[in-house]
Amino acid sequence: MNEVVALEPDTLRYEYTRDLVNTHHNVTVLNETTGDYISRHPETHFDLVILGMVVQHLPTYITTAIMDDILSLTKTGGLAVVSTTHALEKARCFSYQNIAQGQPRPRISEDEFNRYAADTQSQDKGLPVRRFSRSEFESIVPSGFEIISWGQYSYCRPEYLDYFAWLDGVAPHELADVGNSQYLVLKRR
Repeated sequence: MNEVVALEPDTLRYEYTRDLVNTHHNVTVLNETTGDYISRHPETHFDLVILGMVVQHLPTYITTAIMDDILSLTKTGGLAVVSTTHALEKARCFSYQNIAQGQPRPRISEDEFNRYAADTQSQDKGLPVRRFSRSEFESIVPSGFEIISWGQYSYCRPEYLDYFAWLDGVAPHELADVGNSQYLVLKRR
């Protein structure tokens, strides 16, 4: 890569990332949102834009705006890779990150999720988590993108299958071929 620009609006994560890559002279880490960056650099577009495991933690009313920002930041003919959670269609839901198995399943309403996700200073139940089905994920893609590829993956170990089945409210065998994360490769039209 000739140039890498990383955006991180959370101050602690920004500082960590900046310090992690400070010896790479072609990498710039900025403490700002995509909207802030676009307003300061309206003519800047990239060959590749990556949004990794972000949209599931944002209030739903911000999801469309950030996906529009990703479109705006991608050059015509360029690619964007977006990843998020993955759940079976019947298991898509809103929840909190830090709920122990054995307690009531952590499903909350979209309104409660949005209030909690918007108040980043008071998230005492861990990160807010939106669990996207494939169709729901594909539905947030702006029309200026063509979906090139969809895939799923898991970063959890098999011994956690029962936990994810409990979280999704399904039998463990229903998750045998289902990753708990998914990605889309998008091409800017």
